Amino acid sequence: MDRTDTALLRGAVVPTAVAGAIAGAVAAVIGGVDAAIGAVAGAILVIGFFSTSVLAVGWVAKRDTFATLPVAIFTYFFKITLLAVVLVAFRDTMLFDPVAFGIGVLVATVC
Repeated sequence: MDRTDTALLRGAVVPTAVAGAIAGAVAAVIGGVDAAIGAVAGAILVIGFFSTSVLAVGWVAKRDTFATLPVAIFTYFFKITLLAVVLVAFRDTMLFDPVAFGIGVLVATVC
């Protein structure tokens, strides 16, 4: 991994993880353990999605600069499709609060 990729990941993952932890703590106070699990799971999903994009595009950029845009578009399409699958798979879940999950995703994305 390139130094630029490492700096980008560190500069994005750390604040996003902090925001996810804060969202989890607030969700725990407001909605209990299920809400906290949902908010933290949403933040983890966002961190995973962002990291995947940085790693994939960074890897391709070192090998073929002309393939960077198509790979970036493909990873975006893949992530949106995977997010839809996750949302459909967990729509009736009792493992965590789906509203808190959405708020965790939103907080981590905006952060």
